[in-house]
Amino acid sequence: MKHLLLGIILSFAWMFSATCQSSDVIERIDPPNWWAGMKNTELQLLVKGDDIGRYTPEIQYEGVTLGNFICPDNPNYLLLNLTLRSDVKPGKMPIRFSNDKEEFTTLYEIQARTNAGNRQQGLGPQDVVYLIMPDRFANGNTENDNIEGYPDKVNRKEPYGRHGGDLEGIISKLDYLQDLGVTAIWLTPFQDNNMPMFSYHGYAFTDYYKTDPRLGTNEDYKRMVEEAHKRGIKVVIDIVFNQVGTEHYLVKELPMHNWLNQFDEYTQTHFVGETQPDYHASKADRDIMIKGWFHATMPDMNQQNPFVAKYQKQFVTWWLEYANIDAIRFDTYQYNDKSMLADWAKEIREEYPELYIVAEVWINNPALLAYWQENGPGDYESHVPAVFDFSMYYALECFISDKSIHEVYQVIASDFLYSNAAVNMTFINNHDLQRVYDILGKDLDKMKMVTAFLLTTRGIPQIYYGDEILMTGVEGQPYNHGTHREDFPGGWPGDKTDAFEESGRNEEQNEYFNYLKHLLNWRKNNSEFVSGELIHFIPREEVYVFFRKAGDKSLMVVLNKNNKDIELETARFNEVLNKHSEAVDIFSGEKTGIEDKMNVPAMSATILELY
Repeated sequence: MKHLLLGIILSFAWMFSATCQSSDVIERIDPPNWWAGMKNTELQLLVKGDDIGRYTPEIQYEGVTLGNFICPDNPNYLLLNLTLRSDVKPGKMPIRFSNDKEEFTTLYEIQARTNAGNRQQGLGPQDVVYLIMPDRFANGNTENDNIEGYPDKVNRKEPYGRHGGDLEGIISKLDYLQDLGVTAIWLTPFQDNNMPMFSYHGYAFTDYYKTDPRLGTNEDYKRMVEEAHKRGIKVVIDIVFNQVGTEHYLVKELPMHNWLNQFDEYTQTHFVGETQPDYHASKADRDIMIKGWFHATMPDMNQQNPFVAKYQKQFVTWWLEYANIDAIRFDTYQYNDKSMLADWAKEIREEYPELYIVAEVWINNPALLAYWQENGPGDYESHVPAVFDFSMYYALECFISDKSIHEVYQVIASDFLYSNAAVNMTFINNHDLQRVYDILGKDLDKMKMVTAFLLTTRGIPQIYYGDEILMTGVEGQPYNHGTHREDFPGGWPGDKTDAFEESGRNEEQNEYFNYLKHLLNWRKNNSEFVSGELIHFIPREEVYVFFRKAGDKSLMVVLNKNNKDIELETARFNEVLNKHSEAVDIFSGEKTGIEDKMNVPAMSATILELY
């Protein structure tokens, strides 16, 4: 007993024998904490503090081994490589730092994993994702509109300024989203973006581990996820590896000379993503693609530096574990080092096997998109389950031009290139594109038809906030990023109209809102149709017919792109139709027999359940 007591006393003496306080030296440690019981046992701590590189770290904690530690070019940083055994216990782990003159101890917390319900549910064809820009959706807490030390202040009259939307606003509208019928929300980045201007969009991180205080706190984000889960709504986090903001502390004070990709003079990427899978691409072209900066305010991260790679990998795991997030949308995927990306995707899916990841690869070519999906063509294995279907988006231009609907058919016919086209994300609008209703010339019939196709074809559909009320951009101003990321009317105290309520929408808006709501909720309650096999027929005279099979039931979708009614002869669809005797219109509920001919109204989508 005496020996045990002596050991405890010596342990406490070791922890508190400091001749200076850790708070005097250490500014921060990234990640700010970690968890016991992770499958990946390796942990890299980046310690920042005044001359911290002059100290030697030491750890004595059961289940933790300090491997090597590195003092990089900048003496204000230390990189510690730890191994955490699978049986390590949660607790506050002392890290002692010492040199010839002084020593101190800081405590680093290893937490228990929560094993929360709804963790990493993943996404599937049964889901519909609703994309939100937090600054532009709803302002639930006006007290955080402007924060001291953050120069980019709220100015709703400036399209590129901050407008004050926040996480509290999103939480307040979760019932609205549940009622609308979406099953997942994707927020553009909510992390700290303390940039002098244009900080509203979130894609220039200035702190990986901190929620921008103008949106809320880390606890607010976690609460938003919890509240979404209570309503059966999953949450997709938007991840950025390629770049950070110039105001990030790791940019303002580089740990290493090669932390960033830098040239002798400013060099921007050429944005030609084809150079990544191209066997014939020159090294110079490929280097500029992945090492050139996206923008002068967004330095490019050097992911060939293993310490940078580890730093970025860990911040994603941290957020997934902290907030119980369900899926990842990965920004500007093809601008990164693809070997590092493959390693990351493999590692994180070993930790979270059900995790869904969709990569933004902005290319209008199914073969080049398929290259980035797991088990795709070529010699590259990405380990990424899905990509955004930009080829489908561009094929849908046929609804606004003289192009044939056959282009849509051709995109579906190219699905053999993908290892699993059913989990790719389809869309008709997002935060980087002109508002779809504007592109369609404010033609409600076309809007309904495109929507019907999006929600019945293969893939996981994504819609953009405000699509449901036919938002078209800031009135009287030309299309640009600021104007098509306009505020949702009614999301701010004092707004003249509240489009979250039926009374705040005009007749046309309510007609489309109800159409979309009906289709979304039908889809939610009949997910077997949109998860089933797709059989389509060659379009004739701008009429495209396809079926979704679900056991002994089928769904028939007829798209008529003509400006006139069509009498459609159904005999050529008999390989599906002859197995059924009854059809039910999903909108009207009207039941009919399977007839030899059917009338299809002009510029419309007909959707029938077949029994």
